Amino acid sequence: MSLIAHADLVLAAGIFRDDGSGIKNAVLPFLGTILIIALVVKLLREWGKDNFGQMITVAVAAVPVVLFLFLPDQGIAILKAIGQTVFGGG
Repeated sequence: MSLIAHADLVLAAGIFRDDGSGIKNAVLPFLGTILIIALVVKLLREWGKDNFGQMITVAVAAVPVVLFLFLPDQGIAILKAIGQTVFGGG
């Protein structure tokens, strides 16, 4: 496959859009997968050291991070709802 044909495929896939949504949809799940691999390694290490409190802390802290990496629009909507609940407003 030539370089020009490859570039046409990339552009057709919508990765490079003006609003950045293509990059968001391509990069964030990749980063999320790397994060999950790193967290599983950390959780297994803590489990091996019988440090269950640290395991729970890492797992609970990972939930919002994974939410923003895999579901960024829903994560922003949740933050907006929490902000409106705490600070009021319409």
